[in-house]
Formats: sequence, structure tokens, C-alpha cells
Amino acid sequence: MKPAAKGIVKVFITVLFFSLSPPIFSQEIPAAEAENLPSGSIFTHRIGAGSYLALYSTNTGIIDAGYDMVFRVLRLAPDYNLFDISIGADILFILDGKNSMPRFIPGIGVNAGGRLYVLPIRKIRSRIFLEGILGFVVYAREYPDNGTYINFARHLGLGVE
Repeated sequence: MKPAAKGIVKVFITVLFFSLSPPIFSQEIPAAEAENLPSGSIFTHRIGAGSYLALYSTNTGIIDAGYDMVFRVLRLAPDYNLFDISIGADILFILDGKNSMPRFIPGIGVNAGGRLYVLPIRKIRSRIFLEGILGFVVYAREYPDNGTYINFARHLGLGVE
């Protein structure tokens, strides 16, 4: 197997491992339990971890951990909302598989996003959602190779919480 192919396999396995993490890494803190927020508030906090694969020919994997302040826009019941908007901060790690050996590039970012919850699974207290995020990321080195330290970040995906 070529060195570049081995790098791609390593990136894929790493991202797959983080994708299959238990839902505990992305649980909302109920508003009634969050500090300094009144009971039944439409605001809450979210701490999450995730991983993503680029859909481009760069063979890039991204692992991130972040904190969001969440505004529940459409609440259908006290324990269920259909849509929310969030503002947050992330720590990101790029696994760049374009080279023969994947590079590990750390970065920090700020973002704003929205989630549309499409399917609640009440038996296991989880739900499936569509998520879109826009933001800015500052990396520790230029990324991509001919790029800059500051990059525009965007993400569209499907998840479970």
C-alpha cells in the first residue's frame, strides 16, 4: 500500500472512531440545571465533540470539541424543541491526509449555527438532527499549504444527541 493510502486509512479510522463516540459527548445541559438561568428558560448550554470528513479531494478529517450557548426557537413541548440557534467556540484538530504522513494542525474558532431536529427517539432519550454552522478558525500554521492562518469554516451534517 502506498504511503499516501496508508495516511488516508489512518485519517478514516481516527474520524470513524470519534464518530462512533457515545452520545454522552454531546448532551445538552437542561436549562433548569444551568447556572444563572431561570427555570424553563429558552436558553441552554451545549458541550459537544464531533468529527467530520471533508467532501473534497483533500482527504481531510476534522475533530472538534466545543461549547455553545443555545437559544431554543421553536419549542413544541417543555422537553422538546424543533429548532435552535447557537453561538459558540471550538477547538479543532485537522488531520490532513493529503501528504504521505497525515499532519496534525490545531486551531480555535468561533461559530454560529442552527439545528433542525427531525426525529425524536423517546425510548433512548435521543434525537436525530440536521446541523449547519458558519464561523472562523485560526490554525497554528497555514492551512491548506498555500492558505492562511485564518479560515472560513462551514459545516452541514446529520447527527444524534
